[in-house]
Amino acid sequence: MRKIIPIGVTALTTAALLAGTALPAQARPAPVVPHPWDRRVKCTSTDDDGRKIVTRYGNSDFG
Repeated sequence: MRKIIPIGVTALTTAALLAGTALPAQARPAPVVPHPWDRRVKCTSTDDDGRKIVTRYGNSDFG
């Protein structure tokens, strides 16, 4: 019994310290998720058939 009490006190103290540092679910900021591609139009033109061709801002990751 004398060996169990110090272990229990240590475990309880550790749990109390760790529980006090956790943020509630509502207080955590939401992760920033960027839009999969940029919708801004860089320039537009029309082809020979009258279709609108749009050039958008972006990088090589967006095909």
